[in-house]
Amino acid sequence: MHQYLSEHLGIISDEEQKILNGSNCVEKHIYTDTQDFIVDFRKMSRRHRLINVRPHTRFIHFPVHRHDYIEIVWVYAGSMTHVINGVKAIKLEKGDLLFLNREASHEVLPCDRQDLAVNILARPEFFDRSFFAQAPDSGRFFDFVFAQGAKPKKETYIHFPTSGVLPVQNLSENLIWNVLNQPNPNRDVERPTMALLMSHLFNHLE
Repeated sequence: MHQYLSEHLGIISDEEQKILNGSNCVEKHIYTDTQDFIVDFRKMSRRHRLINVRPHTRFIHFPVHRHDYIEIVWVYAGSMTHVINGVKAIKLEKGDLLFLNREASHEVLPCDRQDLAVNILARPEFFDRSFFAQAPDSGRFFDFVFAQGAKPKKETYIHFPTSGVLPVQNLSENLIWNVLNQPNPNRDVERPTMALLMSHLFNHLE
């Protein structure tokens, strides 16, 4: 699985090749059809899916944006820096996870070739009653997922420095592999895997 992820994430995408060829801005039409830079899940995912994965675009400053879904960033190799809500700079190291809800705005500083990160995209509907039934003690995460019009004191992101937590790394890999390799949604695998991942993360909420 390590070799598969290394090869898949290391591929230079068409978007990245344009950047390497001299393009100096992100093509927003890839991500949204609206004037506001709110990334549209429908443009990022196959039909009928509630969860998808996408390698982070390297070699360029990714400008301030939001999402209409929950974004989970997992750093597979190297590192990356996010600036959240215009004030908080967070450097993610290999193995770290960053959760961003729909109220979070963020930008990403340029990544180099060796900085490989995966964006896991999940619609709020993915976290249904069956998910929370499988993930005990998840009230705080429920509030995070379904936050709307969040006040300044409300959480819009959660950073988990989990590079040394082997179960978290294994479950992250399993979830990503399954989403990449299943042409059709397989919620019987995706939801339990995410729920188990969250159960481990709830032990690191500090």
